[in-house]
Amino acid sequence: MDLFHELCPSLPKLMRLTNNRRTAIKNRWKEYGDLEALRTLFTKTEESDFLSGRNGKWTNCNFDWLMKPSNMVKVLEGNYDNPKPKDEPKPDLEFYLPKEGA
Repeated sequence: MDLFHELCPSLPKLMRLTNNRRTAIKNRWKEYGDLEALRTLFTKTEESDFLSGRNGKWTNCNFDWLMKPSNMVKVLEGNYDNPKPKDEPKPDLEFYLPKEGA
C-alpha cells in the first residue's frame, strides 16, 4: 500500500487494505515472486499518460484495477506506455542490409 502511494501519487489513495486487496496482493506476489514486479507496475502506471489520467481519455485506473491479473500483465508488457514521438529519427537501414557481393 505504501509503495502504491509513493509511486502513484496521481491515482486515488487507498483508505483501507481490505481482505480482497490483501488477497490480490498475495496472489500477485505468488505469481511474480518479488517486490520489483510491483515497483515496475506502479512506476509504469504513473508514467503512463493514459493510466494516470493526464491525457483525459480515461480516469478509472486505481489499485484494484491494477491488481487484476490480466491488467497487471498488460501494464508490465507496456501496453499502456506512452507512444513514441513520431519525429523520432528512424534507424539507418543500410547498416542492417547485407553489403553487395557479401
